[in-house]
Amino acid sequence: MIFYHSVTNREPYKELGANYHDQRRKQSVVNRTVKRLEAMGYKVTIEETGSTP
Repeated sequence: MIFYHSVTNREPYKELGANYHDQRRKQSVVNRTVKRLEAMGYKVTIEETGSTP
C-alpha cells in the first residue's frame, strides 16, 4: 500500500511516526481508553495538562 501511494502520487516515502493515527483521532482514543478503564472498575477523571508528548 505504501509503495502504491508513493508511485501514484509521485512522492517519496514519508514516515509519519508511531503515534500519527492516535494524534489524528485523539478524542476518540481518550474516550475509548476511559470506557475500558471504567469497565474494569476504575473511576476516571480527565484533566488536560496542556503539553503534548
